[in-house]
Amino acid sequence: MGPQTGLHRRGNPMAFPFRGVDFLELDSLLTEQERMVRDTARGYAQDKLFPRVLLDYREERFDRAVFSEMGALGLLGSTIDGYGCPGVNYVCYGLIAREIERVDSSYRSALSVQSSLVMWPIYAYGTEEQRQKYLPKLATGELVGAIAMTEPGTGSDLQGVKTSAKRDGNGYVVNGAKTFITNGGTANLIIVVCKTDPAAGAKGTSLVVVRLNCPPEVSMITVGR
Repeated sequence: MGPQTGLHRRGNPMAFPFRGVDFLELDSLLTEQERMVRDTARGYAQDKLFPRVLLDYREERFDRAVFSEMGALGLLGSTIDGYGCPGVNYVCYGLIAREIERVDSSYRSALSVQSSLVMWPIYAYGTEEQRQKYLPKLATGELVGAIAMTEPGTGSDLQGVKTSAKRDGNGYVVNGAKTFITNGGTANLIIVVCKTDPAAGAKGTSLVVVRLNCPPEVSMITVGR
């Protein structure tokens, strides 16, 4: 067996820094802002994220600090305009996701859930009070969001969810079972997909924001558009 080279020999995860080949010359189609966003995400992914991914896998650990680091660079909720978010286009968002995915799929999933399945529903369908309360802290990574959508019996079929949310005074009682909750292990805010009016079919499905603190806070997002 020959001598070990490169990554194994040096024990250095940066022994082979990424150098892509743009066969389709897609880079020529990007704007200056899109390239800047891409380079920011690539620099973070290669310099900060890549060196610790192997150790995270070996120790079965998810590094909560990644949210704060991505938030400081404006990578969370990047397409949202205002509330501490940069409001860039979806090409930029795709470039951000690609650079994180290039290093690690699980951290890219965490980014996508925070941005698309937690922050965006609050922005698009929530009240102004909910936007002001949650989005700035989600944008910086101070809050970590999760989506409780999939259920043991119905999978990710949103029309078939059994979890219910019933009004109780000033709040709601949520009753049901969820599984495969991305970011669930680190989240302190969860959006739960629930039935609030089973007779209305798909239109009777709502999103409930559950803030995991003491005492817990529960508020409703009405998806009626």
